[in-house]
Amino acid sequence: METPIRKTPDFRPHRSITTVRWFTPLGVALSLIGLLCLISLMAPSRAYAAIVATIDLGTADSFSVLSGQTVTNTGPTVLDRDLGVSPLDSITGFPPGIVGGAEHAGDAVAGQAQSDLTTAYNDAAGRPSNFDITGEELGGQTLIGGVYTASSSSGLTGELTLNGEGNSNSVFIFQVGSALITGTNSSVSLINGAQACNVFWQVGSSATLGVGTDFVGDILALTSISVQTGATVQGRALARNGSATLDTNVFVAEDCEDSPSPSESDSESASPTVTDSASATESASSSESATESATSTESATESATSTESATESASSTESESATESASSTESESATESESTSRTDSNATENKNSTGTGDNLADTGATSNPLVGYVGALLVILGCLIIAVARVGKRPAGRHL
Repeated sequence: METPIRKTPDFRPHRSITTVRWFTPLGVALSLIGLLCLISLMAPSRAYAAIVATIDLGTADSFSVLSGQTVTNTGPTVLDRDLGVSPLDSITGFPPGIVGGAEHAGDAVAGQAQSDLTTAYNDAAGRPSNFDITGEELGGQTLIGGVYTASSSSGLTGELTLNGEGNSNSVFIFQVGSALITGTNSSVSLINGAQACNVFWQVGSSATLGVGTDFVGDILALTSISVQTGATVQGRALARNGSATLDTNVFVAEDCEDSPSPSESDSESASPTVTDSASATESASSSESATESATSTESATESATSTESATESASSTESESATESASSTESESATESESTSRTDSNATENKNSTGTGDNLADTGATSNPLVGYVGALLVILGCLIIAVARVGKRPAGRHL
C-alpha cells in the first residue's frame, strides 16, 4: 500500500512582497504632496507691486484746471490754484467761481502749461503696463501701486481704494483707452501712505466725474473733462484739446509731504537765537543810554554833550545791529537755500531711482481652488496605495 504524497502548500509570499514593496513610500509621498497643497491654501496669497516713477507735470503742476478750448463754470466752484486755457482764451463763470491762483486765458503761461501737459500725457500713456483691468469695474477694489491699463473705457461706481502699503512714494497710473466715467457719489480713497499727488489718470478721450463724486488724482485727458454738480477733486483736471465744464466743485491740489532735512531744522532753531541776541544788544544799548542820560542831568553843558554822545552811540549801535541782522539774515537765507537745493536733489534722486523692479506686497487675493482639489485627490490616492500595500504584505493561507 502506497503512502499518499502530501503536497506542499503553495506559499508565494515573495511575489507579493516584491510587487508591493514600493507601494508604501509612493503612497506616503503622494499624501505628503497633497497635504502641502492643502496647506498652501491657508497661506495668504501675495502679489507684486510694481515700483513706478511719478509723472512730471512741468508748469502744468500750478493749475487746478487747464483746457485747450474753453472753461465753463456754474455755481460757487473753488479752485485752489491757477486756471488756464490755451490756445483759445474763453473762461466763463468766474465769478461766481473763485480762483485761488491766477487766470491765464490764451497767454504764454497757459501755452507752456499745455506743452508740458502733452509731454506728461505721452509719458503716462507710454508706461509699460503691470495690470490689465480691461472690462473691470473699479468700484469695490483695493489696488496697490503700479500701472493699470484698460484698453477701452473704464467705470468707477462705489469706492476704489488705493493702498500705499506704508510707502508714501507709491505711484498709481491708470491708462484708460477711451472714456473714464464715475457714478453718482463714487469715491477714491487712500490708505497706508498713498498720496493724491502720486495718482494719475491718462484718458484717451474724455472724462466725466458724476454728481457728488469724491475723486483723487490728476486727470490728463486727450479731449474734454466734465466735473458734475458737487464733485470734489484732490488733484487736477487737465484737458489737452477739448473743454472743461465745472459745476459747484472744489479742487484741492495736494503736494507730496516730505520730511524736513536736518539742515532746515538747524537753521530754524538758529533763527530765534539770532533774534534774541539782537534784542539783547538793543536792550543793553538802551540801558547805557539811560545811564548816560541820568548822569548828564548834573549840568546843562554836560547834558548836551552826553545827549550828542548818546545819539552817536545809538546810531552806531543801530548800525551795528542792522549790520548783524543783515548778516544773520543772509546766512539764514543761504542756509535755507542750500537746504532746499539738497532736498530737491534728494527728491530728484529718489524719482530717478524708481525705474524698474518689484516690491512684495500682501494683497489678500483668493488662491486658486484647483490646488485644493488636486491636494485632496493626492491625499486620498496616497492613503489607498498605503492600504493596498499593507494588505499585499500578508502571507497567503495554507491549502491542503
